[in-house]
Amino acid sequence: MSRSIFAVALLAVCLPGQTRRTNTFELSPAEGWAEVEWVSTSTFRYSRAWGAAPGKSRRVSAERVDVTVEDLGERIRFKTGYLTVEVDKSGNRIDVTSSGGRRTWAVFTRADGVVRMESGVSATERFYGLGPHTGANLDRRGSVVETRRPFLVSTRGYGEYFRTPGTYRFDLGSTDKEIRRVTVPGDRIEYFYYHGPTPKQIMEEHYEATGEYEDFGTKELAVRKAAAAPAAASWEDLRKTVYRLQHESMSGMQVPEFNLAPYQAAGGGVYERAAQLAAFIPLAGATSDTRAPYRSMQTWRTRLVPYMLAYGYEVATRGIPVIHPLVMQFPKDAEAWKYTDEFMVGDELLVAPVLGNVDSVQVYFPQGIWTDLRTNKTYNGRQVATVPVVPGEMPIFVRNGSILPLAAAEAGGPMELHYFPKLAAEFFLYEEDLRDISQVHAAPAGEFMRLETESLKARTYEWVVHHSPPCRKVEMGTKLFVQVSSRDRLAPGRWFYDKASGNLHVRVRAAAGGDEIVNISF
Repeated sequence: MSRSIFAVALLAVCLPGQTRRTNTFELSPAEGWAEVEWVSTSTFRYSRAWGAAPGKSRRVSAERVDVTVEDLGERIRFKTGYLTVEVDKSGNRIDVTSSGGRRTWAVFTRADGVVRMESGVSATERFYGLGPHTGANLDRRGSVVETRRPFLVSTRGYGEYFRTPGTYRFDLGSTDKEIRRVTVPGDRIEYFYYHGPTPKQIMEEHYEATGEYEDFGTKELAVRKAAAAPAAASWEDLRKTVYRLQHESMSGMQVPEFNLAPYQAAGGGVYERAAQLAAFIPLAGATSDTRAPYRSMQTWRTRLVPYMLAYGYEVATRGIPVIHPLVMQFPKDAEAWKYTDEFMVGDELLVAPVLGNVDSVQVYFPQGIWTDLRTNKTYNGRQVATVPVVPGEMPIFVRNGSILPLAAAEAGGPMELHYFPKLAAEFFLYEEDLRDISQVHAAPAGEFMRLETESLKARTYEWVVHHSPPCRKVEMGTKLFVQVSSRDRLAPGRWFYDKASGNLHVRVRAAAGGDEIVNISF
């Protein structure tokens, strides 16, 4: 059979044994039915059935994808800017090559009432995801997993999601260390292949392909009433919860839940530490309580609203989970995947839950310089450090080059914008009532620093510049800000330098739709 290339610009493409409808290419294997749908240039869906062709399948993308098709005789080659995919006309094998040279393959068979997909496993490949789990190791390689959440992330830089309903059995190199087997009852298998290569990009491609996202706004941040008080939880339960949150995140589960009630029943130190963790988890349930841990949790949840709303918006528009295990946030860090007693909340906050009656915790710091939000102490990245802990506080760290927005500590106060130089930073505040974004930016420039608010709402902000030297002057346009002697004397147009902490405080009144730029001279 002669070779010919068919461009996507054609209204219809017909090759022997293959029909095109928009982005979907129907194959005609000798047994059963198969089709390839291109969701984007980096994602495709493959369906293979051994029974009669199903009715109209759920197409994903209505816009034509830039893909070319080439008939190779026994195979059909699809090519985009990111992927080259060759499919046997038998429908029983797929070979995928990424633009970066990554090669994967899959073979499909059906026997004894189940469909099986087999793929190769590289020597150093690790697998994440596949639903809730409480193991300390996020890597599922070498195990057999049965799950109804068949979402998989590979360290080789690709992801897969199986859409056909059912309970899947994943043999991840357990029977044969060089083979991955996926088995599902029935006569059909359907899955999405995501190019990635980073975990976050895989999550975004999953969102684009499936439209899956969870609502997460102010009402979800409220603490919900838990069911009747269950049995008291233990330190081991708390540790397993930390692991479960990260397994869920790597499985594309975007908004985690934390039930505080069992720890309230336990009381004591485990309750205090569980409440500190619950402050940073989007959905929390608890019983009515007037004890200090509960009050502290509520205070932190209130202060974190501007930060959390931004990541709720990211869930709804990009599909990226709120909890970022270190391996998700820092996929190029060869050590990050080993540390699961800590994780990121969003891109800026590293939390290190206290998981026992201890006076210190071991924290791995990825690349960068990290500031302890409690003490303002800094830690260099790419190391494990011993961090002291005291009752009433959980270690929380912010990476340099970040802006952390916090709601006012007291009613009627300003929104705080904590900036951690020396790298430039920006943050996008989601204005829930306007369904739009305010932006804040900060950047040093030699002996100067620029702080900018592009606020859609009239609001007072207090910039808190950490690790700042004393400054000479603060000005906005032609207006010279006034230095005051204490923080409680701050007002818009005033600034205060806290020598004890080394933090500079600048208060600004932003007009709705305005662009206020503050310049600081050192």
